[in-house]
Amino acid sequence: GQLGDGTTHRSSVPHKVAGISGVKAIATGKGHIVALKEDGTVYSWGDNLSGQGGKGGTSNCLTPSQIPGLMDVAAIASGQFSTFALKKNGTVWSWGYNGSGQLGNNEDNHNRKTPGRVAGLDGVRAIAAGDSHVAALKQDGTVWAWGSNRASQLGTTKVEYSYFPMQVPGLNNITDITASAGHTIAIAKNDAVW
Repeated sequence: GQLGDGTTHRSSVPHKVAGISGVKAIATGKGHIVALKEDGTVYSWGDNLSGQGGKGGTSNCLTPSQIPGLMDVAAIASGQFSTFALKKNGTVWSWGYNGSGQLGNNEDNHNRKTPGRVAGLDGVRAIAAGDSHVAALKQDGTVWAWGSNRASQLGTTKVEYSYFPMQVPGLNNITDITASAGHTIAIAKNDAVW
C-alpha cells in the first residue's frame, strides 16, 4: 500500500497521493512512507508489520492517515522498518522495528508501535537514518549515533550495536548530516566532509 491509493496494485505512471496536502517533507523506508505537513503533523502509509506506521497496530495502511499524538514536528527520517521524528523542541521520537537498537530506547528486539521519545537526547537540530542506524546533529555541532554498527556506521569503536545515543568522537562544528544503508556522512563548518 505504499502508493497510498487504497490498493496494493502496481503503477507504472506517477499519480497524486489522495487525501494529503500541505506536505513539506517525505521519508521512505523499505515499504512505508512518512509525510511531514506544514502544520507539524505527520502522516504515514504502507507497510506496518513492525509498527513503523506509528498508529498502534501492525496492519498495513493503504492511504495516508495521521499519526495520533505526534505534533510540533520539524523533521522526519526513516530507516528500513523504523521511523523517526525531530520535534521543534529538539527532542527525537522513534517507532517501528528495533532489532538493532535503532529506536534508541536502550533495548533490542522490542518493537514500538507508537512514537516514544529517545531518552537522554535533546538540543537536536537534524536527524538522518540508515537502514538500521540513526544519527542526530545537536545544536552544539556534535553528532550522536545509535543502532547497528556492523559496518562501523556509528563512527565508534563499538563492535555491534548501540541501544542508546552515543557521541561520535572527534566530530565538532558539524553543520549537516546524512545517512544511508551502512554509512553516515557529516559536513563541518569549514566545508570538510567526514
